[in-house]
Amino acid sequence: MSSRSGLGWLALVLGVLMVGMLVVAPAPQSNRPLDPTAAGPAGAKGVVLLLEELGGDVTVRTRPPSSADTALLLVDQMDDEARDELLDWVRGGGVLVVADQFSPLSELATAGGCPDAIADVEVLQFSPAASGEVDRDPDCFAGTVRSSGVGDGHVVAVDGAAPFINDLLDDEDNAVLVASLLVPTGREEVAFLHGGFGTGDRQLVDLLGPRVAQALVQGAIAFVVYVLWRGRRLGRAVTEHQPVLVAGSELVAAVGRLLGARRQPGDAAATVRAELVRDLQRRTGVSPDGVADPLVAAVAARTGLEPAWVMAVLVTRPVASDADLVVLLGDLDRIRALALEPSATEPSASERQGAHP
Repeated sequence: MSSRSGLGWLALVLGVLMVGMLVVAPAPQSNRPLDPTAAGPAGAKGVVLLLEELGGDVTVRTRPPSSADTALLLVDQMDDEARDELLDWVRGGGVLVVADQFSPLSELATAGGCPDAIADVEVLQFSPAASGEVDRDPDCFAGTVRSSGVGDGHVVAVDGAAPFINDLLDDEDNAVLVASLLVPTGREEVAFLHGGFGTGDRQLVDLLGPRVAQALVQGAIAFVVYVLWRGRRLGRAVTEHQPVLVAGSELVAAVGRLLGARRQPGDAAATVRAELVRDLQRRTGVSPDGVADPLVAAVAARTGLEPAWVMAVLVTRPVASDADLVVLLGDLDRIRALALEPSATEPSASERQGAHP
């Protein structure tokens, strides 16, 4: 299989995955636990539909009610100020049903028999398993349902919101419990209290719907496909032309010929010498302080050449003619090859003796 066809199959598979995400993904907020707008198994939209079917006027609120007859609180995310406001409403004659057993409001309801409003409730279902069935008894379903008067109103506590979720609402007498507590006459205004009044547990990412998350994932997949498509060059590798390397000896000779053409062999020698001296100082680490002896000693130790001959080539040998310049350029090239070029081999015995100045 060629590289191009392989990338084509990869793009096809990723495209099928993206389409599948759009088709099978749940609708936004379809199964948020205890959400009055969620129709999934863990949602509580069934409670709203049941109460409205029985004649109740249901309003989903984020603040304590002011004119409602009954109120349902499945998850307590209120702060103390909001709870005080809610209790003031209860004292004025409201009926509050609390299904959050960890709420401070649940502690206001004490055991002491079932309230008269749920006289028709015989069995409650708290989980899908058979062990989740709780029968009516003198302690009102093993103490899971409690009621107490608060001012002119009542607080009814249910230990757990399971009977209110969509998946269990139609099991046993769960629906009867909900209807009996919240719409006993069928004309009540019901406040479904949902959402954080103070310190909720929802984060910023919870505000992103599934479609937004899908769009972000699809964008990431598309970016990966683009990078794979553009980053891979199909075909044989292309050989890049390297820049032409000029040997050090050729460069020295070229500079010498250039300056020698001006009939100034002394200046040409000085220029080439200065260039090589700077290179040697960088390679050997000798300080460029104008003193030639340390550099000569370092070069002689590095190359095995006679120090006197190195001193003559680098500093003292006079250059008065083109012939002198040609000889000097050759000697400078020898020092360069032995001291600077990494491919240079150890000098021979004759090279160690050097040429006489």
